[in-house]
Amino acid sequence: MKRGGRTLGTNSANVTMPGQELDAATAALATAEAAVAEPARLANEARQRVLSLAALILAAPCQRLLAEAKAARADLVARRVGLRFLLHKLQLEGPEHDAIREFLRQNELPGTFGSIDPNSGTGPLSTGQTISRLA
Repeated sequence: MKRGGRTLGTNSANVTMPGQELDAATAALATAEAAVAEPARLANEARQRVLSLAALILAAPCQRLLAEAKAARADLVARRVGLRFLLHKLQLEGPEHDAIREFLRQNELPGTFGSIDPNSGTGPLSTGQTISRLA
């Protein structure tokens, strides 16, 4: 029921407030929003500065880690080629043959996109462990 006031729409129901109360509430809301806008902008700017500094600080360790990963991959590929040669040329049998075949069938490396949960701390080298190695 309206009694000379305006209807204020809300998510749950329409609330009827006298005109002056509605105007005061609207003004208070505008004041609160204005008071929050500047601190929110400053917080966003500070966050961007922190991210920029973190990128600068971690650039060299990231490059070092990438170089180490490339060297490890090259070494792994060379070892896999050697195992494949031994498997086919020496015609190994028994548990060695089975172990080498099983190893060579594994063609996916951990750490690829979607292979670990970065927040789980699990896997051969979790994100936390990787970050700690950057130091």
